[in-house]
Amino acid sequence: MAVLPDQRIRELRKTEKPLITPFDPNLLSPASYDIRVGVRAIKSVSEKNPLVNLEEERILQIGTGEFAEILTLEKLNLPRDVCGRFGLRSYFSRKGLILFGGAQVDPGFSGHLVVSVFNTGPRPIILRYGEAFCP
Repeated sequence: MAVLPDQRIRELRKTEKPLITPFDPNLLSPASYDIRVGVRAIKSVSEKNPLVNLEEERILQIGTGEFAEILTLEKLNLPRDVCGRFGLRSYFSRKGLILFGGAQVDPGFSGHLVVSVFNTGPRPIILRYGEAFCP
C-alpha cells in the first residue's frame, strides 16, 4: 500500500461513504489530514469523574502522570484497499505527551478513533475541543 496524496484524499471524500467526516480542507497536507479532538474523553480511572464532555467543557487538561483516551471529532471510512496511520503532533510530544496503542487504522475501518495518550511532562497539557492533534 502507498501513502495517499492530498488529491486522492479529496477524491475519496466525495464518494458514497466519504473518507473523512466532517472534512476541513484547511487540515489537509500534501500526504496527510490532521485529526481533531472530539466530543468526549476519558481521563485516568483515579479521577472522580473520568468522563469529560468536551462540547460543554471545551478543554481537556491532562495532568502530569495522567492517562486519557480521546475520541476523535472525525469519523473515518477507509476503503478495503486503504489503511491509515497516525501519530501525535510534535507540538504535544515536545510537552511530554506520548501516544499509546497501535498507530495503524485497518483497511475497511469505519468510525471514530479512540486515541490513548499519557502525560510524561512536568506540567499539565491542555487540549481543546476541535484542536488538531494527530496528523
